[in-house]
Amino acid sequence: MVAVIRDEQTVEIPYGELVIGDLIILTNKQIMPADVRILKIESEEIIIDNSIYTGNTQYIKLKDEQSPVDIFYLDANNMI
Repeated sequence: MVAVIRDEQTVEIPYGELVIGDLIILTNKQIMPADVRILKIESEEIIIDNSIYTGNTQYIKLKDEQSPVDIFYLDANNMI
């Protein structure tokens, strides 16, 4: 299950019901169910393991900033 915001309400849905445009609420040590663009980070830092995509075992610190839309998603500062 994953918490999302739909129609201005927070609801929990199965991962398989995620659709483009869902706003996902992440919690500590949560496994991401899909590729996600980070819109806002409310904690001091967020550390991501992207090794499944890159093969690189080093963790990545994400920033609360937007990347250009046309950038390759692994190079973006706000993509998981």
